[in-house]
Amino acid sequence: MKPVTLRENRQNLSAGIYQIAVLEDVPALFRSFVISGLRRAIPRKLHDNFWIATSSSREWQDRTGSKSLDGAHVFVLEERSLIIWRFDGAFAEPIFQSLLAALSGQKPD
Repeated sequence: MKPVTLRENRQNLSAGIYQIAVLEDVPALFRSFVISGLRRAIPRKLHDNFWIATSSSREWQDRTGSKSLDGAHVFVLEERSLIIWRFDGAFAEPIFQSLLAALSGQKPD
């Protein structure tokens, strides 16, 4: 199955895309190096939509219902707080179609 990226398909989305890197487990001694590396690696035009969390990873995990913070997670929020759709794992076309259905208020097939 061909992988799909949200950034490549953002014109089809009726929502903003934000990325969060949770770095709580990175030792404090190395954290500034990791953050600096992320800033260089992330294109400048994406900086406003890329957040770095350095604490409360357990709270992030509890609030999102995630089993693990390893790997990518995708959430659709309604009213900025209610998760109405979620996914973690390899993002492919069927998942993208389910996301589009959630954004349009339709029930996924």
